[in-house]
Amino acid sequence: MKYSGVKKWYIPINIFFAGFLVLLLYQQGVHQNRQDLEERAIKFHGTTAELKLLMKAHRQRKRSTSLSDSKKEQATVESFVNMSDDNRETVLENEAKRLQHYNRTWISQDVINKFYLPHEVVKNVKYFLFFVGHGRGGSSIVGSLIDAHPNMVVATDYALFSKWLEDVEFHRNSSALYTALFARSRKVTQQYRQKEQRGYSLYIKKSFMGRYKDHISVIGEKEAGSATTTYMRDQKLWYDIYNDIHHTTGLPIKVVQVVRNPFDNIATMTLFLAGGSEYRKKYVTEEGGQMNNSELLDFRIKAYFRNCRAVYDMQRDEQLNINLHQVHLQDLVQKPTEEIEKLCNFFSVQCPKWYVNTCEKHIFKALSRTRDKVVWSRNQIDHVNQQISEIPWLTRYTFTSD
Repeated sequence: MKYSGVKKWYIPINIFFAGFLVLLLYQQGVHQNRQDLEERAIKFHGTTAELKLLMKAHRQRKRSTSLSDSKKEQATVESFVNMSDDNRETVLENEAKRLQHYNRTWISQDVINKFYLPHEVVKNVKYFLFFVGHGRGGSSIVGSLIDAHPNMVVATDYALFSKWLEDVEFHRNSSALYTALFARSRKVTQQYRQKEQRGYSLYIKKSFMGRYKDHISVIGEKEAGSATTTYMRDQKLWYDIYNDIHHTTGLPIKVVQVVRNPFDNIATMTLFLAGGSEYRKKYVTEEGGQMNNSELLDFRIKAYFRNCRAVYDMQRDEQLNINLHQVHLQDLVQKPTEEIEKLCNFFSVQCPKWYVNTCEKHIFKALSRTRDKVVWSRNQIDHVNQQISEIPWLTRYTFTSD
C-alpha cells in the first residue's frame, strides 16, 4: 500500500516534468526556426543583402565566387569590385540610404491599431497584388493610379518580400497584413500631399488614395525590387514566401510590371545612384550637361538586365504560372484611358469615368529622356541593344525611340 501511494505521488510530477520538457523542446524548435528564417532573411532579402554583399566585396577588393550565392549577381559584383574607390564609396552610401529608408517603412503596433480594417471591409477582397521589375521605372505612378481607385489599396515601398521574413508570424495574420498595407498607403499619401505643396508629387487629387469606399477588392504593395531580387537570389525562398502569402490571404495573386525604355531606366538608376537631383546640381551644371561616369553606368546596366532576366524566368516558370500584367510607360502617356481601363479589367473592378478622368489629369504629358543626361559609349549602347534583343518585352525600344 505504501509503495502504491508513492507511485501515485510521482505520476503528476512525471507528467509535469514531461510537459515542461516538451514545452522546452518546442520553444527551442520555434527559436531555431525563427533564427533560421532570420539568417535567410539577412542573406537573401533585398536591400540588406545587397549592402552586406557590397560591403564584403569592398573589404576584400577582389573577385570571388563566394561573394554571391547567385550566378546572376556575379557580373554586378565583379563590376563593383573593379570600380574606383570613389565610385565604390558612392554605391555603398546609396545602399545604406536605401536600407535606412526601408527600415523606416515598418508599421508599429500603434499604427496598426489606429487603422485596423473591419472584417466587413476586407471580407470580399478578390486579389492580392505585388509588382516586379526595377526601381526608377514608373512603378510609383502606376501604384498611385491603382491606389486612387475607391476599391483598391496599394502600399508604396513596403518591400513585402523582405519584411515577410523579418516577422513571419505577424504577416501570417491576414488582418494584420491588410492593416499594415493600408496604414502604409495612408502614410505615403500624407507624404505625397506635403510634397505637392513644394512641387511635383505622386498624390492624385480628388481620388481615394490612402482611403477606400465601402469595401476593398484588391490589396497589395508596389515595391518591385523586393520581389524580383528575392526571386533572383533564392527561388526556393521566394516560393516559400509566395505560398505563405497565398495561404495567409486565401486569394489569387496578380502581378504588375511597369516597363520603361531601358536606356532611360538605366540612366535614371545611375543618376539616382550618384545622388539624384543633388548630384545633377553639383556636376551637371550646364544646360544640357551630362553625367560622365562609365563605371557607375556599367554597374547599373548589369543590375538592370539581372532583374530583367529574373522577371523573364518568372514568366516562363510553368510551376508558378504567374498572372502578370505589363504596363508600358510610353503607352500610359500616349493612351491613358485605354491603359487605365486595362488595369481595371485585369483586377476585375469597375472603371468609373470620374476615376479615369481624375487619373488622366495626373499622368505626365511626355516622358523624360533621362538617357540624354548621361554619357554613353558606343560599346555600352551596343551592349544594351544586344541585351534588349534577349528580353521579349523590350524589343520595341532603342536608344533613339521614345
